[in-house]
Amino acid sequence: MKKNKVMIIGLGNIGLGINSLNKNLKFLSHAFAIKSCPNLLLDIGIDNNLERRKIFKNNFNVETYKDISSLKKKSKFDIVVVSVNTQNHYKIILDIINKIKTKIILVEKPFCSNVNQARKLKKILDKKNIKCFINYPRRFLNGISYLKNLIQDKFFFGKINISGGLINNGCHFIDLMNYLFDGNPEIKISSKKIPLKKKDYSRSFKLIYRNSILNFDKQNLNSQKFTIDLINKNYLIKVNQINDRNNIPKINIKILNRKNKKLRYFKEDISSYQKKVYLEIMRYIKTKNYNLSDINDAIKVKQITNNILN
Repeated sequence: MKKNKVMIIGLGNIGLGINSLNKNLKFLSHAFAIKSCPNLLLDIGIDNNLERRKIFKNNFNVETYKDISSLKKKSKFDIVVVSVNTQNHYKIILDIINKIKTKIILVEKPFCSNVNQARKLKKILDKKNIKCFINYPRRFLNGISYLKNLIQDKFFFGKINISGGLINNGCHFIDLMNYLFDGNPEIKISSKKIPLKKKDYSRSFKLIYRNSILNFDKQNLNSQKFTIDLINKNYLIKVNQINDRNNIPKINIKILNRKNKKLRYFKEDISSYQKKVYLEIMRYIKTKNYNLSDINDAIKVKQITNNILN
């Protein structure tokens, strides 16, 4: 069986380092998720930090390099993963386009530092026929596809409460709402912008889709949890995250009728959802169909985030 060669650029928290925090969450990292997929071959790791490269090589018996320029000219990979700091994404993706051969790039959210960079890359990537996906794995939680079909063309009023700032974490939920509700929402601001750490911000706002109105509360830095409540004349939908006794986040999706009778229930710990992203990439390779967030989705999320914060 031919395996698809994968290179990871960036061996920090998402590429590799998150595994040192909680062994039960190791499959949240790209490296372990790739190793768990039988059709993928983890081929090379790149990072400018020598200690990270040593850890990576010892764990996976894979060659490592300081940068792309250290590779053989026009090396070929089926998939290239970019998990460096966001401000470096633009330069790294240009290096990938110019110095190696690949057909698929998977980039950590929120893709680029600004919309102009994203649009420039889209133009180049389209010309080179390179598919670019953005790592928004919440699309693949158990129950999300069911929820998307249930929501279709129905009016919902929603309340979303998330942790972290809008730029680095809120983008996950903006992408998820765009995926569930389809379309380009109108934005209404509900509070002042509040500066947070790491050049991020919090703000209350509404996303008004064709059939639904979603209220985002100001973000809570003191919690790693989130809640999504959606209601209409027929359904009450509750999505939340709680941590179990091993501190592993669990996602619950409950769908009830207006008499509070449970209709459907989905439960999943998030340790599996990074692997699901790679399985969806494999589906794309075989069929050219996908539910991943692509570069057009990323530009839309970035535009919405900018409009909320400006």
